Amino acid sequence: MRVTKFDIYRIFVVILLFCSVTDGFGQGQITRPSKSNSHNKPPKRTQTQQSDNQNQHYLDSIANLPREEEYINNLLVRWSPDVTNEQKTAITTIVNNLIDIEGGTFIMGSDKHDHYWEYAGKRYYIDEPTHSERVNSFKLSKYELTQKIWETIMGNNPSRYWGDDFPVTNVSWNDCQSFINKIQQLSDIEFRLPTEVEWEYVARKNLPKYSEYLPYIRKTEWVSYNTDKMPHSVGTKECNSFGVYDIIGNVSEWTSDHASLDYNHPRTLKNYIARGNAYNSWSPEYMRYDFNAYDKKDSLGFRVAL
Repeated sequence: MRVTKFDIYRIFVVILLFCSVTDGFGQGQITRPSKSNSHNKPPKRTQTQQSDNQNQHYLDSIANLPREEEYINNLLVRWSPDVTNEQKTAITTIVNNLIDIEGGTFIMGSDKHDHYWEYAGKRYYIDEPTHSERVNSFKLSKYELTQKIWETIMGNNPSRYWGDDFPVTNVSWNDCQSFINKIQQLSDIEFRLPTEVEWEYVARKNLPKYSEYLPYIRKTEWVSYNTDKMPHSVGTKECNSFGVYDIIGNVSEWTSDHASLDYNHPRTLKNYIARGNAYNSWSPEYMRYDFNAYDKKDSLGFRVAL
């Protein structure tokens, strides 16, 4: 068989092609992505994360803007740039309704066995025993918070009985904290709920003897016998000796304190204390309730302290 130059050339080309293939794959070499490259890629953000980041960026930008400052009722108010004129008016009303409560010492509690809890098979008279308490001076709103102010700040009205000057009701302890936080965002004022000791200190101020109590109720309290079982506009009865209205009657009021079995036990219960009788109750005047942070009642509202 005769081999031509052309055949030799074809054989040479085949050998070259075979060598190039074995150099790429014959050594078992596999191309893999770099380990560092795969870990350095940023995670893909979800739409919710992007929205949260945008909201936080907006809040941060607002916080860094200069605030308009002014004094109202001797209190420095620093207005947020996004506060509305209606919200300014509502917050100004709250501030102007704050009164100074001078601190002092008083006897807190009762030994009348008029209010108790059953807990773990045992009865605890929750407003006993009587004991001495010292209260520092503080500021307290002379009115229960009204529906008009709540609606202006929060954009809703959860109350059952509507009236601009009626106390707002059906608000939980958590709702009160949301309201207080919103006020702080808008005005830089750090309101709070009064403590239970502060509340009772104000409520017991210069109360008459029991024999003279009924005429006092008629002048100062909205309770079951004179209300038609509904709340009334705040400040329409006489104030007490501190100048505070409706501290007893109209609606019961949230305090900032956790509950306790009685005054001999620490405040370690999960629930929070609300105090005072309301338009649908009568006696005793210093009713002491405990509710969880989500509870809402038609007869339960609040006032702010500072």
